Amino acid sequence: MGWIRPARFSHRIRLGPVQELYDKALERVRAQDPAGAAELLEQVLAADPDHAGAHFQLGNLRRDQGDDSAAERHFTRAVALAPQHAQSHNNLGVVQEVTGRSEEAVASYRCAVRAKPSLTQAYLNLGRLLMQLGRREEAAQCYRDGVTSSDKPSIFVHLLAALEGRATAAAPAEYVRATFDGFARHFDERLIGTFDYHVPEAIGRSIRDIRRFAPKSAAVLDLGCGTGLSGAVLADVAQRMVGVDVSGGMLQEARARGCYHELAEAEILGWMQAAQPEQFDVIVAADVLVYFGDLGPIFAQAMRLLKPGGLFAFSIEVSRDADFRLQDSGRYAQSAAYIERLAKDHGFAVAVRADQPIRKPIVGLLYVLSRPGGSWIKRLLGKS
Repeated sequence: MGWIRPARFSHRIRLGPVQELYDKALERVRAQDPAGAAELLEQVLAADPDHAGAHFQLGNLRRDQGDDSAAERHFTRAVALAPQHAQSHNNLGVVQEVTGRSEEAVASYRCAVRAKPSLTQAYLNLGRLLMQLGRREEAAQCYRDGVTSSDKPSIFVHLLAALEGRATAAAPAEYVRATFDGFARHFDERLIGTFDYHVPEAIGRSIRDIRRFAPKSAAVLDLGCGTGLSGAVLADVAQRMVGVDVSGGMLQEARARGCYHELAEAEILGWMQAAQPEQFDVIVAADVLVYFGDLGPIFAQAMRLLKPGGLFAFSIEVSRDADFRLQDSGRYAQSAAYIERLAKDHGFAVAVRADQPIRKPIVGLLYVLSRPGGSWIKRLLGKS
């Protein structure tokens, strides 16, 4: 579910000392000083308890701090004071959803899209929640409304294709960005705590089982690096760590980990195509290829960017009836036969293929492919 953090709240702009305090609070928000921002916002509300903008901003800060009760209290007050502020309705819906009150969340998301029909994140939140509740036709109508009214219609074209079982080659970058920008700060807690996600650790173990890198000796490319979970796992072997992601919100979290030497906000395939060849020892794509159907171009670029003897490690969800399939979730699944055919066609050897829990309750496959060449492979095969 997606969180919205506009820098300014347009309802009832005040003049004078209260507005000056509020503007200073917004400066602290932009400077990523939550404690300073919260202190100033509390002063605003002490002077003017009906300042809707302060309630909205303080709700965002309390949610970031994990205080859902306080966040809900502020968002509830914000929507009472400013019923047409769509972002407050959306963020109230997020708190209601994470605290298990799905029907209340549906109502809040519907209020958000009525208040601002162009608000992409509210359509996304509403449609996904309706899908979780098994209300497919309502979700489809939400996505149709998103196509005609939202400011990013390509997202809902993709989700409608998923619901209708139509094949597409890849998810649009706008869809991936919108999916992750909204909950970057809570991504790790949700993915690990709720979905028991441990793909990066499994990839790290598999890479080390195949090839023993000396400390700080490898050039690593982390595709779809997200908040940096894979980067943290491989930091001890990385002399150079490059992360690429389409979501600026996720990159902000990855930057805070301190394990990347370079971070690029870019669409993965375009970045790979523009990069210099044979510069990486390891390429990782943990839970990333689920946003691509046709993996041929990715495999071609991975082979081009790897040094001889380099490793390409990734996870997939599994299709049983087609090379690749767009699922209801908006994510893609590929078949093992398709992956292994692509590996052969692009010159890779399959070093590891293993069942791998992706996220509850999905079990997929983990692969490590190797590019031929490199002295370590010769030693492994007893040819040196």
